[in-house]
Amino acid sequence: MDRNRIESLLEVVKQKLVESPGGISEYRLLKELMDLGDYFNTGIWTDNLRMFQAHFFLFHLLYLLRNRLRMNRRGDVHIHCLKIELVPWKRVDDRYPDRADPVQSYYLDLGNLTGTSASDVEHLLTTFWDLYSRFENRDDALAVLDLVEPVTLAEIRSRYRCLVRQHHPDRGGDPARFREVKAAARILLG
Repeated sequence: MDRNRIESLLEVVKQKLVESPGGISEYRLLKELMDLGDYFNTGIWTDNLRMFQAHFFLFHLLYLLRNRLRMNRRGDVHIHCLKIELVPWKRVDDRYPDRADPVQSYYLDLGNLTGTSASDVEHLLTTFWDLYSRFENRDDALAVLDLVEPVTLAEIRSRYRCLVRQHHPDRGGDPARFREVKAAARILLG
């Protein structure tokens, strides 16, 4: 995509943020940009790859805009999928270098947009939902191990080893309870 097109899209995105002083969700911003073409069109909702591309390109523009505003001390952009907000520039202590932002680096590299295939997106989504379901079932899994939050990984491992020894079928333990402990550990420990 040529530089002029990116510049014009940056202006449109900035204007949308100005028009939303309390912030705007990624979904709503994408809907408002939908008739601009390129990655922003009605086809983005038809498959996961197109949705990923629209999301990625929007965040690419947001990070470009944020960096430009910060560099010129003209403002800042808080970037989150649930709330994207244009905020005033705030002086930062310049004695310390900026920490590297791996998320920003990811979105500023257009190779991550062009190099991501439909199968890559499916893998990302599968991984996300696997992790989400583990988190969702965390309390149940902790209950199986007779643990409650807050708990460390070391405590989980220790309790798991203790219960495996106690319920192992080769040691006369209950096979059903043994399987239940193993399943809970898979949820908690990956």
